Amino acid sequence: MKYVPTYWGGDKLACPSCYEEDYDDHVEMYNEYLKTHIVQPFTEAGIKCIGEYEQPKPKTIKIKIKKPAKKSEPKKIKIKIKKPTISVKPFAISHSNLISIHSKMNCVFKNKDLTIYENDYRDVIDKIKFDYIITDPPYNIKYKYNNYKDDLSETEYIDLLKPLAKYKVGMIHHIAPVIKYFCIPNKISPADNYAWCYNSNLGRQHRDCIFFNVKPNKKNVGMDYINKNDKRIIKRIAEGKQRQMTTFFTDINLIKNISEEKVKNFTNQIPIKLYERMIKLISKEGDTILDCFGGTGGLAIACKNLNRKCILIEPNHIDIIKQRLKISK
Repeated sequence: MKYVPTYWGGDKLACPSCYEEDYDDHVEMYNEYLKTHIVQPFTEAGIKCIGEYEQPKPKTIKIKIKKPAKKSEPKKIKIKIKKPTISVKPFAISHSNLISIHSKMNCVFKNKDLTIYENDYRDVIDKIKFDYIITDPPYNIKYKYNNYKDDLSETEYIDLLKPLAKYKVGMIHHIAPVIKYFCIPNKISPADNYAWCYNSNLGRQHRDCIFFNVKPNKKNVGMDYINKNDKRIIKRIAEGKQRQMTTFFTDINLIKNISEEKVKNFTNQIPIKLYERMIKLISKEGDTILDCFGGTGGLAIACKNLNRKCILIEPNHIDIIKQRLKISK
């Protein structure tokens, strides 16, 4: 089976989610992709919906022989050719339907410790080998990014996160929308959740580090003691000890415009220290960690600091990643 694009009145696409002809918000997203990667539009066949089609069967030839009235007359032969038909079976549209046609892995950098792909992660994730995912996806809260529309429909946002459900994932997000758009649709429950709290003038002063299909080990992460003037604490610090990680923490600051590690012209940047904490919670040295929303490449720096290998997938900010990681080619 192959998949056929939808065309209404020439080259205008219907909405892949709801089949509405005039759903202009979705047209630009899919129009270029389908035109570029589907070899034959099938418009001449009169197909009006995306669906599965079956290859037409070979032309059927019916031969009818009319007996002559007289023995002297030659036999008359009539040939009727039946035109082939194409049967179309509509199906539910999703990103996975579209990428089944064509998905090219665009690897822009690779060495023994770091690989970078310039792709939508859904196109390539099943072709990549890794141990864990640690990622900070878009929150779909109409945040004003320079080159990304953070205003997907509920169906589109569910589709964006859905492929992550079968992997060992550490996700930086807010627990309420994750339950609504990820847990319930995929019938999955968090293995654990930690609250990253910070001072901010934003509407929320925390984000959640939510883990799926992997149980974090708090013993792998040490935190600084709070009451450093206590005699017992002073002794433990002198012995190189730290307190065990708690389920909420306030010792990692939000990156602001004046922060030392701030990347210019990028919003919602995740601190390297937070990436390091999440890496320690679920992995060991030598493991490969994937960030499928690569952002500025902060996970790569954290992985290098902790002797892990890293894979970044990012469709929009490759130049920022290369500049930050000092990749020239």
